[in-house]
Amino acid sequence: MRFLCLHGYATDSATLEHQLGPLLANLPSDWQYDFVEATSQPSPLILGSLDGIPSSARCWYNLPTPDALQNARDDLLRHIDAEGPYEGIIGFSQGGMMAVSLLLWDSALPDGPTLPFKMVILISAFQSHSLHSGVLEWSKNDGDWEGKKVLGGEHPVTTRSGWKSDPRSRFDYHLLAGAMEPIPSPVEFLLKYHPDYDTCRLAIPVVHVRGAKEPNQIMFQDAIQMFGSEDNEILTHSGGHHFPKEAGELAEFAEKIMKVAMGVNTLY
Repeated sequence: MRFLCLHGYATDSATLEHQLGPLLANLPSDWQYDFVEATSQPSPLILGSLDGIPSSARCWYNLPTPDALQNARDDLLRHIDAEGPYEGIIGFSQGGMMAVSLLLWDSALPDGPTLPFKMVILISAFQSHSLHSGVLEWSKNDGDWEGKKVLGGEHPVTTRSGWKSDPRSRFDYHLLAGAMEPIPSPVEFLLKYHPDYDTCRLAIPVVHVRGAKEPNQIMFQDAIQMFGSEDNEILTHSGGHHFPKEAGELAEFAEKIMKVAMGVNTLY
């Protein structure tokens, strides 16, 4: 099998290759991995300071604006067209979120899905932003951010009182409220996919791995529910926002990947 591999925020493809090394040692030696580099640079808006961040660090996007996500999607589509095909896609953290955004966007196309992926491997990936479910306009009033209105989108969006707590926008509210530098108001952010509001589901199976010590565990559950396959595999390791490190957990992770891979190779 051949996998497209997407790194996390403020890292790079070489870092992901190093992070995946112990896992790949437990997988077939003839499998291939293409570690693609994101094209955006991390921002002090998110990190506060870039001190200690290597100059090679990249990200798929900083703020989840329509232009930022669309540009990242288009970069990936060009790469897939030039370097594919791939049977699987692997994403860590923001790379996993970007992978799911791409796949759900593709599945919603009139002639979709068109991308060739048979399985997904996600490590520490939260809910993904939707490229077709509308845009929420945030405005800052009296020092606090308020979600004002939903703009556009191909699917109807049912608004709720209080976008600060809505499962499609609460994470981004905290992103705005905690920004290390001022963000111009108003700003338009994409909504996140959520199983209670979005009917689309990915038919391909996922191996989803997260750490028991990670925050926002409910956001992992919401992300998993966007996959409708009965062959999904879930693993919670003993650590935090990183790859499994214990030998037994790595072996179990590899076993779950092999189980899904054997299943999809039987189907396709």
